[in-house]
Amino acid sequence: MKDLIPQLDAVATQVADATERTNDAARLLHVKLDAIGQLTGMIRAVANQTKLLALNASIEAARSGDDGRGFGVVASEMRALALQAEQGANDIDARPAEALEAAAGNDDAVTALSAAVAQGLNVVGQLVAAQHPDATARPETAHD
Repeated sequence: MKDLIPQLDAVATQVADATERTNDAARLLHVKLDAIGQLTGMIRAVANQTKLLALNASIEAARSGDDGRGFGVVASEMRALALQAEQGANDIDARPAEALEAAAGNDDAVTALSAAVAQGLNVVGQLVAAQHPDATARPETAHD
């Protein structure tokens, strides 16, 4: 039994470290997904501005009559491209939202795992203390 306690202690510490790394990875995932949302916001803003420019160009082309027909075609193409960019931004926005929703479930699982690991480390610490009552208490290694 005495030989198993240090092994159990080492395994519990490894689990605590792995849990901490998982927490860090989940936090980083949230940061990266938020950054994607900011980028799609910029794309959407450019698309909206391009639609306004295309509208203004269409108006000017119409005012120019036959001389503005070619410019009207360009304005129409600009508007179509702006709509495609906007739709692409909307599609991209949906992906991080879905990933964040999935990550929320992972966050709950990691939180529960962290609590279980902390509880396990506490039990291991008590076992170590019971085996070696004269030894100093083992410091906590689990983190939130």
